[in-house]
Amino acid sequence: GATGATGATGDVGATGATGATGDVGATGVTGATGATGATGDVGATGTTGATGDVGTTGATGATGDVGTTGATGATGDVGATGATGATGDVGATGATGDVGATGVTGTTGATGATGDVGTTGATGATGDVGATGATGATGDVGATGA
Repeated sequence: GATGATGATGDVGATGATGATGDVGATGVTGATGATGATGDVGATGTTGATGDVGTTGATGATGDVGTTGATGATGDVGATGATGATGDVGATGATGDVGATGVTGTTGATGATGDVGTTGATGATGDVGATGATGATGDVGATGA
């Protein structure tokens, strides 16, 4: 007899499971370190040393010579002796000596300490995350129904 009719095609099998996600890409390179901060200001100059002591006063000039003694009065007639003449005036005092030289100026104070170093610049931003890995291959189609 004639061949029987072909049976209906079976349902398509379920889609295979999606492949696992690819690994995350490597982290980007770290940004360059920020520039170093500016150097701190130089410390203030030390104070000037104290002025040296004033030199000692010069010695007083020599005293003037004593004036000469007045002449003795003439001897009176014999009888009372004439009075002795008055003593001459004392000579003027000599001029005062010059003031001594000014003392040497003190040494200059030490230079102030150098200022602190500026703070380190901020760290550069982190690099971008690498691209997502490729999607895994699609699973095989299920077997055709019987």
